[in-house]
Amino acid sequence: MARALALGRCAIGTSLVVAPRTIGALWLGDSAGPGGIPLLRALGVRDVVLGLGTLDALDTEGPAQTWVAAGASADAVDAAGLILAAPATPRRAWAAVALAAGAAVLGGRAAAGLA
Repeated sequence: MARALALGRCAIGTSLVVAPRTIGALWLGDSAGPGGIPLLRALGVRDVVLGLGTLDALDTEGPAQTWVAAGASADAVDAAGLILAAPATPRRAWAAVALAAGAAVLGGRAAAGLA
């Protein structure tokens, strides 16, 4: 499960770096305006780093649990941030909330399984 989460994180992160406007529009609608593009790219870089770090740790018997737990924490913070912004959060962003919350739960379980 940890490897699948890491690969998914790399894919989503890469898409945010390469096409932040498109992905932002899908997830956040108009609220992902031009000012949000640098933030979306930064989140993409964060996810690519977390994904690659996890993959490297899994392949080299490194601290995979730490990497997976860090990814789960990042996902939980992403979900919480969108929930806290609920009055201004467009309907389509709730899919991103569900994705982030689900990834946080699965990442927590995967991290626990690596202990």
